[in-house]
Amino acid sequence: MELSDVENKVLVIIKDYLNQNKVFRAKKIVPFIMTRLKAFDVDLNEQGIQKILWKFIREHIVVPGSKLMKETILETNTRKTIFNFIDKNPGTYLREIMDHHDLGSHETLWHLNLLLKFNLIRAKKIGRYKTYFNAKMPEDYDEEMFYLGDPDINLIIQTLVEQNEGMLINHVAEKLGHNFNTVKSNLEKLSQLELVKVSQGGDGQAFYSVNPEKFKEALHGIEAMKTQ
Repeated sequence: MELSDVENKVLVIIKDYLNQNKVFRAKKIVPFIMTRLKAFDVDLNEQGIQKILWKFIREHIVVPGSKLMKETILETNTRKTIFNFIDKNPGTYLREIMDHHDLGSHETLWHLNLLLKFNLIRAKKIGRYKTYFNAKMPEDYDEEMFYLGDPDINLIIQTLVEQNEGMLINHVAEKLGHNFNTVKSNLEKLSQLELVKVSQGGDGQAFYSVNPEKFKEALHGIEAMKTQ
């Protein structure tokens, strides 16, 4: 985001204020900014300063109640590695992040909440998981990205592709050696996303097969999102 010359000066003053181990409060910081702006020979009234501050808050450059700024939030190595992990693994969730970084839940959640506050990442509930994505990534294929990243679901898709004519749930489960109810649940998720098609046999049984058009569309969409 481009800032005007005056906005840049105000940002420098805010940074100096926070470096004094102070917490950002829009109302409390106004007098400090007014005094310091005189050194820059800038004539800006209280209303003008407040307008700039609300712009900074709206853009998550600063967050009320925090001593940090968006430009410094990733200076902490652990937080930066968590952000990079989420960026490279969209749809990841708390347990994966904890295990990958060998961190406890409290410390991991603390870093995640800061990244959320400064709008560097976003969270979305998918199934029973709270998943995380880079905030800049569009939401169009969140669920597809999450489920297709699951190794078990990928095995189910590969099995359906190899069969090509459609399979019963119990046949998929037997071939993979997986629990029937787990396979059923995964196929229902894929069906809801239209990644697999369901057809009825003569005896009323449900046969599952990959929906090639929708599957191809999802893969292209996911790839496009990752490269943005």
